[in-house]
Amino acid sequence: MSATTRSGYPPIRTWLPKYKWAEDLPYDVAAGLTVGVMAIPQSLSYALIAGLPPAYGLYSDLQICYPIFGSSKFLVVGPVAVMSLMSRFAMEKLNYTESSAEWVNMVCFLSVLVAAIQFLIGSQGWGSRISALLPAPAIAGFSSAAALIIGSTQLAALFGIDKCKLDNGQSCDFLSSILYTMSNAHRMNKATFACGILSFATLYAFRALEPTRKVPAHPHSHLPTSTGANTNASSRNAKQVSLFRSLVPKLGALFVVVASTSLMLLVEGDAFEGAQALGGIKQVGFIPSGLPSPRWIPALPQSLEVFVSLAVSSVPIALVGFAEASAIAKSSTKLRNEDVSAISDDYEVLALAFCNAFTAWVGGYPVTGSFSRTAINAESGARSALSTAIAALAVVVVLLFCTQFLAHLPKAAVSAIVLSAVIKLVDYHEFVTLLRSYRANSSDRRVWVFSVVFMASLVLGVEQGLFAGVLVHFILQRVEQGERAIV
Repeated sequence: MSATTRSGYPPIRTWLPKYKWAEDLPYDVAAGLTVGVMAIPQSLSYALIAGLPPAYGLYSDLQICYPIFGSSKFLVVGPVAVMSLMSRFAMEKLNYTESSAEWVNMVCFLSVLVAAIQFLIGSQGWGSRISALLPAPAIAGFSSAAALIIGSTQLAALFGIDKCKLDNGQSCDFLSSILYTMSNAHRMNKATFACGILSFATLYAFRALEPTRKVPAHPHSHLPTSTGANTNASSRNAKQVSLFRSLVPKLGALFVVVASTSLMLLVEGDAFEGAQALGGIKQVGFIPSGLPSPRWIPALPQSLEVFVSLAVSSVPIALVGFAEASAIAKSSTKLRNEDVSAISDDYEVLALAFCNAFTAWVGGYPVTGSFSRTAINAESGARSALSTAIAALAVVVVLLFCTQFLAHLPKAAVSAIVLSAVIKLVDYHEFVTLLRSYRANSSDRRVWVFSVVFMASLVLGVEQGLFAGVLVHFILQRVEQGERAIV
């Protein structure tokens, strides 16, 4: 039976009739607004990684489909670093000018192709099978390599120098970007570098405020059994303080955006002595105000060659997007001590299909689940998927009223936000754990999968690295089956 013909589909038919509006809505509103505020600087940053104008990151955050079709209460779908990088690489194969009309149109068409692949997987009930092809070590190795590649591409903007480009116009690989930055560091714009370093330091200062002990997963979890009013009141106060302390560090990116943009506005107005010295800092530039115009008919590729190139690139994007979203949905559900079996792989991939189709309709680019925003959504006490719709409303407000302000955001601050975000994607803990497991039991070869995907992605490219991981995983499965047969 396909997912779309099951009695509980779409999932909103199950949870919405049971929704306790008076009790649950305040928590969903609070969580949704927190996620929306956090999403704004991230979305602007990730759009630039994809080679798009920053507004398209905000367009991609207008996600109203997941609350209808998704099976997780907490998963937040939107632009993320890895999907942004993969989308950029897909477009660079076409030799279009970055941020041009052709680039934007074909990124939207790429979203259509990704949606079609994901819909096929979900409607046929292949979710669990596809998920098994991309084991956790492969995704961890892939994400770690992608994080380093993304980080290397941000160094030029951090130093205020031109981007590293190959002779064919494509972005430099990891090693070339590092060498290019080192050889051109003497040409850096000092004001730009100072802005970037100060932004980076501010982000880490906010992160240092994060409590070392985990916040209770739910605002009402682990309440004392005593019925004394003072005890209950003190417990509630303690939980509110803990929740506040856990959320403040996540708002560092927003603080950097507001502070650096305000500084640039003061610079342009010569509001203080020495303001002209900061005039060389590049800014994000014009962001159109208002909601995007729907694309009722997506722009089609101008040739069969372009279509084939995008179709080939859409396969790994669709698979990685599904694998990441499924893993994040399950981990966030486990974080809140709720039933992980409620997460359906088929429902998740179908929800992503609808999200990517909607993204193409509003002019965005391929999306998936965001680890950081989902974690915040769960920690903030979200009660249902309605919180993600409220987060989308927060983005709508920004598009309507705040774009003129955001146009003055320094690109160096954006690079600092990206670097701060992708550092956390380098999963060295997973590698150490797998290595220890292999040393304790040589038949546990998962570290091989991680290592092959990681190195192949860095050296050959992210698409090749992903397929190398699938191949190695398949070979190791056959080897293990042969060893068990001998025993």
